[in-house]
Amino acid sequence: MTSISMNMYKSIFLSLFIILFGSCQKEDEPFVSPCQDGLIKFDLFNDELNPKVRFKELGVFKEKYELIQSEHEMYEQLEIDYLKTKIDFKRKSLIVISVKLTTHAQVTAQNITADCTNNKLRVKADLRYGSEAREGVSYVLAVITKVPVGTILEFSPNYTR
Repeated sequence: MTSISMNMYKSIFLSLFIILFGSCQKEDEPFVSPCQDGLIKFDLFNDELNPKVRFKELGVFKEKYELIQSEHEMYEQLEIDYLKTKIDFKRKSLIVISVKLTTHAQVTAQNITADCTNNKLRVKADLRYGSEAREGVSYVLAVITKVPVGTILEFSPNYTR
């Protein structure tokens, strides 16, 4: 073999090695926002305080809390009438809280506070009861910067008439 052919084979082999090695590397770890104590910024699901969303399986509990981390998980757990803006689950998490009430209530305000020491998010919501006494399930939703799996949700409702 000539030295040109040998160099060509070396180049092809080196190129294939780089391509194969590059495709076998692990994906980067998912983005998780560093925790800072205090109020955290959030977006409203579909830019609404009371979007048309509900759990597919509500369960038997009066309250249900979920921290959804992927689009698959979102569609597996929720019935969504429409999705105005797609959530980037690589950078965001979705908080979903449902509360069974004897009188349906609407969310009028909400905020979220981080407690980093206890790996906890405290969700506070003002809910105003409807004028007619009919059972219902109220939902509090928020799109937040990605938090680790295992973050604890705590809910503090404030009911008004």
